[in-house]
Amino acid sequence: MLSRGKAAEALEWARGVLERLGLTLSEQKTSIRDARQERFDFLGYSFGPHFSKRTGWEYLGYSPSKKRVKRIREKVAEHLKPSNVAPWEEVRDRLNQKLKGWKAYFDEHVEERVRNFLRRRHY
Repeated sequence: MLSRGKAAEALEWARGVLERLGLTLSEQKTSIRDARQERFDFLGYSFGPHFSKRTGWEYLGYSPSKKRVKRIREKVAEHLKPSNVAPWEEVRDRLNQKLKGWKAYFDEHVEERVRNFLRRRHY
């Protein structure tokens, strides 16, 4: 839940509403953060201050969380192991399925892995 300066009150209100519904907030997963000052992770993304690579200026934004980045990199590496002897077209199509929605963030990493995969096959 996002609020403008009234986070503690919003949290108490949410607890009250959930309690009336017979639900509770997870104390381990619930915290109050100032998104203008620090990042927080939610549903696979990190929200908060970011810096533009183009201008160097700070802005409030989002990016994939480090945990999510690590997981997709592991999936790409697993798929492009030398032991994968499937035809290239099948490897490519399956890889494209895995990367749907992530291409913009991992373009360079995937291109390098594919280049190495194909280079190993050539020898």
